[in-house]
Amino acid sequence: MKFDINDYSQKQSLKGLSIVLSGSIPERDAWATEITDFEILEFVSSFSALVFKKGGKIIHGAHPSFTPILVNECEKFANSHKQLSIVASEFFNLDWLKPFEGKCEIVKLPSLQMRALPSEKDIIRNTNLTELRHYLLKDCNCLVSVGGKLHERSKIKSGVLEEVQLASNNQIVSYNLSSFGGKADHMARNSFYNPMISKKQQQILDSISEVTFLPSVIISILEKHAFVLRNYKKSKIFTNTLFRLIYGLRSKDKINK
Repeated sequence: MKFDINDYSQKQSLKGLSIVLSGSIPERDAWATEITDFEILEFVSSFSALVFKKGGKIIHGAHPSFTPILVNECEKFANSHKQLSIVASEFFNLDWLKPFEGKCEIVKLPSLQMRALPSEKDIIRNTNLTELRHYLLKDCNCLVSVGGKLHERSKIKSGVLEEVQLASNNQIVSYNLSSFGGKADHMARNSFYNPMISKKQQQILDSISEVTFLPSVIISILEKHAFVLRNYKKSKIFTNTLFRLIYGLRSKDKINK
């Protein structure tokens, strides 16, 4: 079945929902299929188109492979360029973002000045990116991760890993998609990061390998959770109670099984 953005209603069911999109194309040996790179970019395109059309906002950390696609879909389907926020660190050369100015929100965070040896460049990079990831999450309602480099052979932190962990520390739920391999696949195996999603929903997400079908499934789940996701910051006590209740129910479910 071919995905068609025009098959979906104009209903603004995600209005007021800010979603951090975390991910990248993983290392070749972590691909789920021979065309994982194409599938991830196709997912980013279809998913973001639906989010924009349904009134939601995407916040993304300026990955060079995702950003042009997100800007293109924002131009086509968003009611406002403010529905896409690209956050970047001036630790990197950001000249490549100039063609996107005026087409979306672009936030440039000053590079943190640190004394370090040339051999410690990865430490400076990690520190700047951690600062960026805190900024990404400060005004979001949830996170969706796809792909993501493992960085197992380097000192560079995995972006998906750190963003999901920071989200969890701030009681922001993460929808981690296992279909495309990478770090998001690893995170999807740990249900701790999303107490709102049922075991059946996670099984459905884990079983979908059809990139043309997955965007509509995750959007459907987000629509069902939208009310709680929108209002958790307005009522922290309510959210804390909800999280404890859901965690408790899931724990009992595991015990009963």
